[in-house]
Amino acid sequence: MEFEQKIQEYQLEISKRENISIEWKNSLKEINEKLMDISQENSLLQQEKQNLQQQMEHYYNTNNKLENQIITEQENAQNLLNQQKQQNFENKKLLEEIQSLKQQLENQNKNNQYEITEYQLKQMQQSIEKSNKDIELIEQDKIRVEQENQELKQQLNIKVHQIEQLEIQKNKYVSQQNSQQKQQELDKMQKIIDEQKQLIQQYEHIISQDKIKNPQENQYISEELVALKESNANLKDRNEFLNSRLIECQEELKQIQMEINAQFMEEENKQQNYLQRIEQLEEVLQKKDFELERLQQEHQQLIQSQLPQKYQNEIQERDAIIRQMQPKIEKYHEKIFNTQNGE
Repeated sequence: MEFEQKIQEYQLEISKRENISIEWKNSLKEINEKLMDISQENSLLQQEKQNLQQQMEHYYNTNNKLENQIITEQENAQNLLNQQKQQNFENKKLLEEIQSLKQQLENQNKNNQYEITEYQLKQMQQSIEKSNKDIELIEQDKIRVEQENQELKQQLNIKVHQIEQLEIQKNKYVSQQNSQQKQQELDKMQKIIDEQKQLIQQYEHIISQDKIKNPQENQYISEELVALKESNANLKDRNEFLNSRLIECQEELKQIQMEINAQFMEEENKQQNYLQRIEQLEEVLQKKDFELERLQQEHQQLIQSQLPQKYQNEIQERDAIIRQMQPKIEKYHEKIFNTQNGE
């Protein structure tokens, strides 16, 4: 009778431990599900980080294109300025020739060979001086355009530096919340859980084979199961803490991404404004070129209409010689420009 009672007690204890084992299995299943969720969230974080890096690369490429456009515009403005300087030099030279012709005409007027009044020559000289002033104004406009281009380039450099600082902050933040460290912690937790799972399986195996021979061993196993249960509760709390921290990290990363996107939008708007300003400056330069061409035509017509036929022929011959020499002069200027640029 006493033996049957002990058997019933053992069976009751075995059923209790089987229930505890089932509870542990369910707890382990929940922990594994949590670990899977955390692993998926880490993958999403890595993907968001890659997307952010691609956006940064796109921004840098856009900045490089804009910088190249500014350099091209500066080179074009410099070439145009050199042409204007050459034209100014030729106009001054032509003015000297006209003054020489004026002296000759004054000498000829003394002999009554030609009749060109002092008033007409004065008008010619005033027209030429006016054209020279217009050319100087165009040169000033060229210099101003070049200065504005320099300012635009400096502003772009400042914005690039700001974006680099922002990327450093982002990398610092990502490095602090590195998913690899989280994965190591999760692997450590998984290892502890696996060890506890093995212990539970061992105890279940002992119970199934009825190898517990005395109450002291039974008490020891009960204490071990209680300790394992407490450890499991601690691991569960740690898992919940990691989940909450992961959610906070995701929110902070989203906030950083929103700030960077806003910065991108602001920079794109400023770049559009810079491009519009450059287009406006190009239109102004084009108008100045048209104005200079018109002044040159008026200047040529003025010379042809007021000089005697003899000097008109001489000027036409000189212009023909200049036109023949123009390709050589352009090659010479191109060689000088390439030498200045170190080619």
